[in-house]
Amino acid sequence: MRIFENQRLAGPLPLGGTLAMAPRANERGYENLTIKPSLVDAAKVAAADDYEYLRAFVHPLPGWLVDYAAIRIFLAWQEQNAIRGPLFEIGVYHGRSLGLTLRSALRAKERVVALDTFQFVPLETVKTGVAPIADPESIVWLQTSSNLCSSRQLLQIS
Repeated sequence: MRIFENQRLAGPLPLGGTLAMAPRANERGYENLTIKPSLVDAAKVAAADDYEYLRAFVHPLPGWLVDYAAIRIFLAWQEQNAIRGPLFEIGVYHGRSLGLTLRSALRAKERVVALDTFQFVPLETVKTGVAPIADPESIVWLQTSSNLCSSRQLLQIS
């Protein structure tokens, strides 16, 4: 994993934030989101029944996401309609909804960008929480306030 200095973006990241980015994959897409084989079988994550996935991977993460809402945002519509591109989550907290985003990204072989100040839950805690789903080092972590990022900066990241 590389750490990009603020100067690499279209302007400095506010609050002195840093961007930790996994290297981009081949020209076919963002196939750099990886699973730690010792933790999870990728096929199991991708093929699990929605409620089975919630029980196994999302419920252990702290947060307020209820099952009904989780099922509604499983990103199935994007998957079924071949909507391609990186998945971007603003406001990660403990990573509960990020768990849903990661599942969709694994299915579509897309990149994930997670943006948060990580002032309430440390980044290392979130990484540990999502590790059973995907390798945290394959996720782009942006530690800053979203209202201080320009659209140009965000497009460069994804």
